[in-house]
Amino acid sequence: MKRIVAIILFLISICCYGQFESHKFELDTLIYFYTLDSDTINGNYIENDSATGYIKQYRKLIYKRKAIRPLIPFDSIQYDYDIQIDRMYFGELHNGEKVGKWIKWSFGGTTYCWEQSIFAMYVIEYKKDTIVFENGLLRPFNKRITYVGDSSEVYGQTSTESDYLIEFKCENKRICKYWLTEPKQIIDSSNYADLHFKLGQFEIGEYDRKIKKMIKE
Repeated sequence: MKRIVAIILFLISICCYGQFESHKFELDTLIYFYTLDSDTINGNYIENDSATGYIKQYRKLIYKRKAIRPLIPFDSIQYDYDIQIDRMYFGELHNGEKVGKWIKWSFGGTTYCWEQSIFAMYVIEYKKDTIVFENGLLRPFNKRITYVGDSSEVYGQTSTESDYLIEFKCENKRICKYWLTEPKQIIDSSNYADLHFKLGQFEIGEYDRKIKKMIKE
């Protein structure tokens, strides 16, 4: 048992040291590149390009810091490097138009002790007459917004901090209405310009007390 505890403490000390040392790393080079089917192209994808195929956009970060080793002469400068590659987005193009599901990714920072998770931030599906936004692996997990192609409607759902499900609908980019699904009651309304602000208020729980009171009544 003592041996196991000693090993754990040793690993923690390594992590702590790695975290301390990581502050000395500085960004040296930032490179963008993408793959289009089997081809790799340097730079950012230009959206007005009439490309067809499956595209994956990346960024490559190269960090460096001065190496500190006992055998390096004082008048010689050597560097340690750390390379990080981030996924930016994946999706399919047809004659330059986005089709099907596109996955957008969040960016993780560089760490030097453990592997930092990078997760899907959200998914957008491009259909013939609509564009559908889903929240991927981020909370609220059931957030979904559908934009009708002719801009006549925007509708969808999200949930509050206490997991009350809220639905909403906006017509002709004017007035949006928000209602609780069970029991079905109108909670609020807003101008279309305030849609995402209003959804944010629901998601952080600003309406939870009001909803709880409505349910009790």
